[in-house]
Amino acid sequence: MNASKNNFIVVNEGYFMHKRIMFRCMAHSDAIEKYISNKLSKLDKFFKRSSSQASIDIVLEPHCHKHFYKVACTINSQQYHKTIHRQGMDMYMMIDQAIHKIIKDIARKKEQVGHHQSYPIFG
Repeated sequence: MNASKNNFIVVNEGYFMHKRIMFRCMAHSDAIEKYISNKLSKLDKFFKRSSSQASIDIVLEPHCHKHFYKVACTINSQQYHKTIHRQGMDMYMMIDQAIHKIIKDIARKKEQVGHHQSYPIFG
C-alpha cells in the first residue's frame, strides 16, 4: 500500500479491484486502513470473472462535531456504479454498514440477472 506525501490517500492495487482510501480532514490511521482492506477483500469474489478491473473509493471524514463521522463508499466497474453514504458516532460501524450495503446490492443484482449478463447498477 502506498501513501501520498500528505498521508491523505492510500492506494492499493488489487488483482480484481483498485482500492483507494481517503482520510479527509483527519489523520491517517494504519488500523482503519487495515480494517477497511480486510472488509473490501470480500468484494473480490464478485469481480473475478469480470474482464475489466473495478475501482472502489472509501472516503472517511469527521463531521464538524468531532465524534460524528461520515463514510462514503463508491464502486465503479463495467457493470456496477453505486455510492453509499453513512453517518454516525462509530466510524467502524459506519464502514461496516457501507461495505455491507455495497456487497448486498451487488449480490442481489447478480442474482437477478445471472452471472453471465451484465447490467449496470445506478444509485
